[in-house]
Amino acid sequence: MIAAAIEVAGTMGVGGLTYRSVDAAANVPSGTTSNHFRTRDALLLGVIVEIEKLRRAFWRALVTEINPTTVADLVGIGTAYANGAVGMMSTRVRAYMALLMEGWSHPELREPLQRGRDAQIPRTLQLMRKVDPKTPELHAEIFQDYLTGIIYQQLANPSPNFNPRPGIEALLTRLVTPQAAQE
Repeated sequence: MIAAAIEVAGTMGVGGLTYRSVDAAANVPSGTTSNHFRTRDALLLGVIVEIEKLRRAFWRALVTEINPTTVADLVGIGTAYANGAVGMMSTRVRAYMALLMEGWSHPELREPLQRGRDAQIPRTLQLMRKVDPKTPELHAEIFQDYLTGIIYQQLANPSPNFNPRPGIEALLTRLVTPQAAQE
């Protein structure tokens, strides 16, 4: 049922996320979603938690596949993440972006959304420090915010020639390469 809720939020936006629309998308009897999620806020929070779980799993799979030791490895992870977010995971990411925007008018969503971002920063920093152990946390925040921005932009205004690699490479080269090597 939560997968159906993510599908609805990712295709119809948060405004289209109703008990009835989730029941229909999940192909379950009317009233099933409201029995599991007694309030709409509980449904929204359930979607946030599930998306975060799926995002962590995708990130973990990328990191397991590419254990970074160079900037090029980090670029590969960032590029694969961005391409996955606008490709096979685009509905899920659209749902997440819609929920981020919903946080403006629903303060109760801000904390769980922020918690997801806050959990990603140390994971990103850990990878960056495999390349340069002196990488400050701010650089992981900048990189994560950059990824969020290019993903959001591609989903909002799709470019048929989307290629995140050059921007990711330029940014990571500055953020992770030791300062002495840049001078």
